[in-house]
Amino acid sequence: MVSLLPFRALRPDQDRAAAIASVPYDVISENEARAAVAANPDSFLRVIRPEVDLPADATPEARYDKAAENLERLVQSGALREDAAPALYVYRVGKQTGVAALCSTAEYESGRIKRHEWTRPDKENDRTRLLERLGAHVGPVFLTHRDDDTVAAAVGDVVARDPIIDFTASDGVRHTIWCAPDSAAIQRAFAPLDLYIADGHHRAASAARVDAAFLGVMFPAGETGVLAYNRVLRDLHGLDAAAVRQRLGLRATDEKRPPRQGEVRVYLAGSWYALSLAGNELDCALLQDQVLTPVFGIQDVRTDARIDFVGGSRGPEELERLVDSGAMAIAFSMYPTGVNEVIAVADRGEVMPPKSTWFEPKLRSGLLVARTIRPRAPTPDAAT
Repeated sequence: MVSLLPFRALRPDQDRAAAIASVPYDVISENEARAAVAANPDSFLRVIRPEVDLPADATPEARYDKAAENLERLVQSGALREDAAPALYVYRVGKQTGVAALCSTAEYESGRIKRHEWTRPDKENDRTRLLERLGAHVGPVFLTHRDDDTVAAAVGDVVARDPIIDFTASDGVRHTIWCAPDSAAIQRAFAPLDLYIADGHHRAASAARVDAAFLGVMFPAGETGVLAYNRVLRDLHGLDAAAVRQRLGLRATDEKRPPRQGEVRVYLAGSWYALSLAGNELDCALLQDQVLTPVFGIQDVRTDARIDFVGGSRGPEELERLVDSGAMAIAFSMYPTGVNEVIAVADRGEVMPPKSTWFEPKLRSGLLVARTIRPRAPTPDAAT
């Protein structure tokens, strides 16, 4: 049985929602975050990316303390207010409509809430320390479940009401939130279902260290959009471009996105190439086994600093920019992994390589915050 727990949402009102809501912490660079906050000082990025208010050499503890300070400032100013009674919420982002609730970390650890990838230790540690310091879940985990008529009916009853938040973000995506008047009906509908983490493995893992619950939003698989999660490498592992082309058997192409599974598009030295992978595994696993490890020496993508990942929403133009600028040496444009593949892998108790999927559109941070754990005391000597 899956348990969805109501909570008292700390949230903005309709007039402040568009200004406060921000993209998730891990889809924006520090420079982009600083620019966004300069243009909009109310942005919730000041909580989830607190380095925007600190010098570049600030310590991690200073970041966590600044995040707590910025969250408290939003509360004290009235920009965020806590609802009077616990409730479940319905959150529609674009064409996806899901239920926001607290999810049990015990069910996550037992496997009832299923994962499909391992986490990176450095990111999990960072999110854990931030969660402890804030005493609040500030970024929801994106989960999915198999389509279900009972869930759809219960959610439909809620969205027939007036929303509490409704705005269109700067990227053109509409975000609408309703407060469910009857949490029990939704809880009964979800009870027999399995849940699958789609996006936010680090947030769920960090919550399991310090709290009995994490904040999640559950969407039906049929509405869930998945884009590719592309790979970039900082160097060619001692090879030159000609040697890489020969070693991988690259073929010149005008295509920047692969047209099917088993195909990858590679950007190297100003040109695009086609690369075919052989095997029945997921493309990201095949790339790891056939290219990244044997050719470029990438043994563990969770810890190797020579590899980075670029969400599919940024398109092949971002891959070109990174390589052309010299920041990266080679880019791999991947074919998207389908949501049903994610569910199948999780049901088998297996995991995908990290950063196998990019779910889009992204949930905004700052619209629903859950204060459910005891905050850690500030660090006395942390620089501010």
